[in-house]
Amino acid sequence: MATVQLDHIRVDYDGKTVVHDVSFSVDDGEFAVLVGPSGSGKSTILRTITGYAPIDAGTVRIDGKDVTYAPVRERDIAMVFQNLALYPHLTVRQNWEFPLKAAKLPKAEQAKRVDDVARMLEMTPYLHRYPHQLSGGQKQRVAMGRALVRNPQLFLLDEPLGALDAKLRVEARSAFKTLQRDLGITTIYVTHDQIEAQALGTKIIVLNDGIVQQVGTPETIYDNPSNQFVAGLFGSPPMNLFDVDVSRDQGVLIAHRAEFSIALPPHLDIEGLGSGASTGAVLGVRPESLRLQARPGEDSIAATVFVVEPTGHQLIVDVKIQDLIVRVRADRGEEWIATLTPDEIVHVTFDRRRLFLFHRSSGDRVA
Repeated sequence: MATVQLDHIRVDYDGKTVVHDVSFSVDDGEFAVLVGPSGSGKSTILRTITGYAPIDAGTVRIDGKDVTYAPVRERDIAMVFQNLALYPHLTVRQNWEFPLKAAKLPKAEQAKRVDDVARMLEMTPYLHRYPHQLSGGQKQRVAMGRALVRNPQLFLLDEPLGALDAKLRVEARSAFKTLQRDLGITTIYVTHDQIEAQALGTKIIVLNDGIVQQVGTPETIYDNPSNQFVAGLFGSPPMNLFDVDVSRDQGVLIAHRAEFSIALPPHLDIEGLGSGASTGAVLGVRPESLRLQARPGEDSIAATVFVVEPTGHQLIVDVKIQDLIVRVRADRGEEWIATLTPDEIVHVTFDRRRLFLFHRSSGDRVA
């Protein structure tokens, strides 16, 4: 297996920097996920590790060895792409044997590796079939198997599940996470899907505009986002974000806007903000940190139901506080919530312990 270390990587295309000073490490056997919107530099970073993309500054190390300018063939890396790139005129077995023949392995070793991977991926009954005779999920396993038969020290995947439908994607995600854990292959996975990133990764690297926004475990990224971009990217539905003015009144910070005012908890504090002064900020609260009530309560805010979206045992309820739309995740187990209809009056309470505050200018989180 292998460790991966990127130090101050910069990549330029046509005079424009697309990857800015990127640094992160992936430990031996770790499952790291690069996540971010389209154009954030995810695939480019993956290509710098493989050696397919030229680097304008920085170093790439695999197992402590500087491979920044080493040929692709010397890096012992297997890669799976979104389009899978299977050979249509070859059977599954022949697709898997192809890289082994190129490496000039003995036929007995080729057969053993193919049979071992087929059992692992539950593809033994399909070794004689051609790609057009397989389902989407089976084709995806063929692409993974072709990489695994090489027994690589590093496994790179660029949106490999993107072509699958939702049900198959969930099944493939679960199977692949189990497979990676059992094999212990150091893996770097690219996706734009934050749910997929949280489900798969033991480490998540969040990217935007070619810049690393945060590196951490799925729990850290969700519970302690470093800035407004990360906070807004993770969560389904995403975090509610409101522009507010923050002022200090008798030592307590108050976030206020036309629709509501709320006292902020002591752990949120803007240093240097004196009494009577105010500053612009962004208040964040996740849908599950809001509570709906049928009657007014302490610190509750009156609202009207706008849209109700059933999601199994829960509901996503969009409510309007005057003209401001707020998304709330509610439990259908409460009978009155299960029967909510548009224009119904409800009352919203913020969980003050679960509020986030971000500087309006920089987007950085107020700790």
